[in-house]
Amino acid sequence: MLEIKGITKKFGEFYALSNCNLSILANQITGIIGPNGAGKSTLFNILGGLIKPDGGHVNFNNTKITGLRPDQLVMNGVIRTFQISRELGELTVLENMLLADLNNPGDTLWKNFLKPAEVKIFQNKSISKAKELINSIGLSDHINLSAKNLSGGQKKLLEIARALMTNPKLILLDEPTAGVSPPMCSILIEVIENLRQNGITFVIIEHDMEMIAKLCQRIYVLAEGKNLTSGTYKEVIANEEVMKAYLGKASIH
Repeated sequence: MLEIKGITKKFGEFYALSNCNLSILANQITGIIGPNGAGKSTLFNILGGLIKPDGGHVNFNNTKITGLRPDQLVMNGVIRTFQISRELGELTVLENMLLADLNNPGDTLWKNFLKPAEVKIFQNKSISKAKELINSIGLSDHINLSAKNLSGGQKKLLEIARALMTNPKLILLDEPTAGVSPPMCSILIEVIENLRQNGITFVIIEHDMEMIAKLCQRIYVLAEGKNLTSGTYKEVIANEEVMKAYLGKASIH
């Protein structure tokens, strides 16, 4: 589904990534782990269209997407969430969802004037879709609450739901459990797995090894900007090179 071949990125003389290769299979959850400075965030910034690589290419469903902007990636079915949630705090949960619908014809001023009926029909469909997604992630009781009043875990759920408004095929999740309470982590894990079972593919950067172990069918380990190894969770944690990269077994279990 997603092929990452030979991706290289330099900042000055420093190689943040050097000839990285990953193969992401459809309808799976793939984890990317590694110690601080391994290049995980740089790779996600490239995959999410925030920066361009200096070498290599990225193909999605046999289409080259290297260097596309975030909005262009969304149109191709790829969207990224962030470690720090980016909700619009003064707007309600529902309003945040509606703004994420990039196909809203009401965003075009002339359509509001010339085709109000078409805009109204779309808005009704968009509201129905948003409410359905809000209910599916367990935030229906907060639909009219300002997003700033949500807990950290609820904001992460809202971020995933906003991504779903774009009808993605692949979601890039950047540390979805960062700053989230253990009970909410369990809910996030359940939501993500349910979405996978319904056809969404995920790539996850995560430091929480318990989440990685529960969710990921395959894991790639990066260290110093390079591929270190890949495999199942059990295979990865048994690898001596991974233990060395994490400076001891205690830091990965």
